[in-house]
Amino acid sequence: MKKLLLSLTALFGICVITNIALASENYFIKIKSHNSEKLTTSDSTQYALVYIYRPRKFSGSAVKANIYMSNDEVSRQSIGKVKSGSDLMLKLYAEGKTSFVAEGAPKKGAMINVKFGREYYMRIITQNVMGVVRVKLEFVDEETGRREYEEQKH
Repeated sequence: MKKLLLSLTALFGICVITNIALASENYFIKIKSHNSEKLTTSDSTQYALVYIYRPRKFSGSAVKANIYMSNDEVSRQSIGKVKSGSDLMLKLYAEGKTSFVAEGAPKKGAMINVKFGREYYMRIITQNVMGVVRVKLEFVDEETGRREYEEQKH
């Protein structure tokens, strides 16, 4: 009886942990990464798109930017590493304030108020400060972001 009770308790714990992980994973979907093609949207009223890109630059190119995202639904979840000259695209399925931070970057990071049907462009910049490479995240306007994102493909 004790073994059965322990087994059921362990099984319940695994189910709860699995459901929590699945719920947080459904908040966003990583569409493509590393020099992906621009996504064409058919019905974008149920999500927002975030294009995260890092312009090719020799300075700081050895550093991969590990990007994290968080909001009220997701508590600091890793969305991937971005190397020099590469990108990530995300579909976000929750509206509201969402922040992005990079490992080793200032805690402030970059924040947007996500609205369905919109496209957002976040540029990753590396800066060499007294021999230490710092990663900076910044959202840029849609026109600038789209242009830089497309230029990076060529």
